[in-house]
Amino acid sequence: MLVVSVRGFCRWLVSILAVFVLVLSSGCWNSNPDRVVVTGSVTYNAEPIPVGLIRFAPQPGTEGPVSAGQIKKGKYRIDMRGGVPVGRHLVEITSYRSADGKVYENPLATTVQQIQLLPEKFNSKSDMIREIPAQNSFTLDFDLTD
Repeated sequence: MLVVSVRGFCRWLVSILAVFVLVLSSGCWNSNPDRVVVTGSVTYNAEPIPVGLIRFAPQPGTEGPVSAGQIKKGKYRIDMRGGVPVGRHLVEITSYRSADGKVYENPLATTVQQIQLLPEKFNSKSDMIREIPAQNSFTLDFDLTD
């Protein structure tokens, strides 16, 4: 015969409830931020960027990882893992060519020395902040000029 004291049962119940409250309050219950598929075009001095990379880095108050996508023929689409987290992001855009003048389809996959084609104000010193709204998809174009 199983005998459980009322005091022992109450301690057990309080412990279970405390763990449940901690899990909910720590954000572990739903740790995936809302995301949006982001597409668009990128031009530099009115010409489509042939090959490049676009990054969305969450700013304070926006939860989630950095999201990135390749630019090909002036177009990009970020849909991996559901897209870009909803909120404010710093946008960085890069476009490279090799030292010998070639443009590679995937600049990240080559070991050839790369030369940045865009001014720093669009990448390493970017101050482009964009808001990604909560919706199914979002189009965000960039017309970069000197």
